[in-house]
Amino acid sequence: MTRALLTALRWHMFSATIYAAVACIALSAQPTTAQHLSDGDYEQCAVYDREDRFIGYDSVCLARKRALLRRFDGGRPQSDEPYYCPWTANNGQGFNMTWHSDGRVPTYFGTFDRTMDGIPCIGRSARRTRGYP
Repeated sequence: MTRALLTALRWHMFSATIYAAVACIALSAQPTTAQHLSDGDYEQCAVYDREDRFIGYDSVCLARKRALLRRFDGGRPQSDEPYYCPWTANNGQGFNMTWHSDGRVPTYFGTFDRTMDGIPCIGRSARRTRGYP
């Protein structure tokens, strides 16, 4: 092999290694929903005695915090009923696109409750009345 071919081969191997490393970092840094209590949650549920010594954690407070984490997923309440667009979203019909503040490409098709970082929702039908309201 010639020297130029070896140099080109080394460059391609180096660039493939860099691309693989960047892909691994990007995949491991994807946003996830909150699944565990944070240090701040534990601090809010901490119990101290009169001498300001740490006793432990309030189990009821921790149970409430865990229930809130189970109930909410990505800002949308988790329930069995569908999420209808609020009346503030284009009179209940929702907006047809949303922009993302984290730099993702805007979503142009769908029904969302906000125009910025919107959550998909089901639009309410327009109320039709006879004559003037």
